[in-house]
Order: sequence, then C-alpha cells, then structure tokens
Amino acid sequence: MPVRGKLGEVVYTQGRYGNTVRKAPRGGSRKRDIALQMQNHRTKFLNNLAGELNSWLNIYNGRLKSSDFYVRLQRCFRKEPINDRFLLLMGLRGFEINPNYPLGKLGSCKLAVKEMTSSIKVSLQVEHHPDGGRYRANCYYDELLLLSWDKSKTRANADRQLSEWIYFKNGKPEFEFMFPKPTGTTHWLLCLRQRLGVNEVELNSMKGEGMQVVEVGTFDKKEQALWDKLIAEREEKRLRDSVRKPEKELVRVKAKLVR
Repeated sequence: MPVRGKLGEVVYTQGRYGNTVRKAPRGGSRKRDIALQMQNHRTKFLNNLAGELNSWLNIYNGRLKSSDFYVRLQRCFRKEPINDRFLLLMGLRGFEINPNYPLGKLGSCKLAVKEMTSSIKVSLQVEHHPDGGRYRANCYYDELLLLSWDKSKTRANADRQLSEWIYFKNGKPEFEFMFPKPTGTTHWLLCLRQRLGVNEVELNSMKGEGMQVVEVGTFDKKEQALWDKLIAEREEKRLRDSVRKPEKELVRVKAKLVR
C-alpha cells in the first residue's frame, strides 16, 4: 500500500521513478534560528538606510560619488553593533563621498548647528582656503546638504544651499545657512562640498572639488546624553584594553667562571 509523508524519523515520498524512503532533516537549534532572524532583520535595516543615503547622493552629487559608495557605507555601518539609526549615522562623521577626491585636501572651516523654532541654523566660519594654485583657481564656493529624519521610519528630508563665491584674496568670511525644520525632526546629517573655480566659473574637473559627511547629531536631549555615556564607556574600555600587562620578572643566566 503506497505511503506518503513523515513517519517517525523517516520520510516516505512517491515520484515518477517510484517510491523512496529517506531520513527526516534535522531542525536547527532555536538559538541558531533566533540569531539568523536577528541578522536578517539587521541586514534589511542597514540596506534601507544605506540605500536611502545612496539615493540622495545620486540626486545631489552623483557625478562625484564613488562607484563603491554603497559598499563603503555598509562596511562603516557594520562596525556599529547596535541597530540604531542615530548611532549608525554618527559613525559616518568624516566619511568621504569619494576618497579619490577628498574634501580633506581642500579648505577647512568651523561648523556649528543650532536648532531653532522652525529652522535649523548652520554657521560656517572659513578657517583655511583651499590651495587653488595647482588648478589655477582664484575662488570657490561651499555647498551644504542637510538630511533630517523624524522618529518615524519615513525617508529623510533633504535640502541644499550654496554660499556665494569666495575669493582667496578677500579674507575668511562667515556664513549663516537657515534650513527649514520639518515637524518632529530628531536626527540630522550634514555634508559639506567645496568646488573650485576661476572667476566664478566652476573647474571642469573633479580634482577641484570634494565632499564629506562633516557633522551628525540629534535634537533629542536624552538620546544625546545616552550617546555621550556610550562614548565615555567605549573610551574607558579602549584605554583599559590598551594598558600593557606587567611582564614577568626576567631571569638572567649567570656566566660560567673560566679558569
């Protein structure tokens, strides 16, 4: 009489080539299954955040963005063990949009971000102009791209503003950028881009520009306090791990007396 299905530790099947009997597959451990589910959930979360950042950079500066931008984002995110958007974004400070054309080789400035009632104010103070000699440039401009998130899982809001042209010979100016603040904004990420020019005409070369994630933050005071505590704990652990253990006392062998 034909039998089909599982009976005890064996499985009976019927196919075009006759009946077969095989051992039932062993189920995975519950601990391993839970770990796999958590890893799958983390991968989806990281993919969504990395994909979102990749999309915004494609829109605002796809020309400069490196071909491995998404892969480098993922690599950076994996260094943070906690699945939290704010902590993941904090790990991107100093992240070059294209390492081959880094902002770090151009000019430098001091930035300050302040939350206002209905806006986000970004103060920019030029500290050092970029070196335009090799490109025969005499001016440049700063471009700020601000991404902001609320507590929901919706996509970030994005806004971009440009400074006027800054001539090397005209000192070191200060700017105040006022970005609209969507209701409920908590997390934000700020990118700075510089582009060199000649008489207010952009250089037709990516060697004369660079872009970097310069600042990340939160307007949630409790979250900021937790971040400060986490950084202090990690720094304490780093210092503790870096302390060398005392070496055992060396035993010196005495020389033989030669007569």
